Amino acid sequence: MMKMSSGYQLRSPRLLLVCICLVAIPLALRTGVMLIRSDLFEALRYAGIAGGFVFLLYLHYRFPTRIAAIVLGILILLVGISALAVMAFVYLFYHSPHADIGDHIPAIAVFVCIALLHGLIFHALRVTKASSEVVG
Repeated sequence: MMKMSSGYQLRSPRLLLVCICLVAIPLALRTGVMLIRSDLFEALRYAGIAGGFVFLLYLHYRFPTRIAAIVLGILILLVGISALAVMAFVYLFYHSPHADIGDHIPAIAVFVCIALLHGLIFHALRVTKASSEVVG
């Protein structure tokens, strides 16, 4: 059987696999909750968009290429920036700026987690040229 190779390898394949799991598990749980609430259309829409993105990450994990790393990196940056912007607007809209610092700590933690997850995925997408050394 011939093995398909793109000539590139991931710099940190385990990190990408962990990031895929960090995205896929909450996706499955949220989709299940949406289905329990009998919101089929929303569940399918959410699972289709987020599941498609997880599938693209998995394809990059299985068959890493330079162009996929660049395209997915740009996509991760856009999704991360938009997630932080949405979180900031929602937080600013619903919370008073005169609240105690203790009221801001959960929002700050969510901002840090969003930025950290997207940064880890961005780092895990990087590829290097595969070496063609023959051992033996």
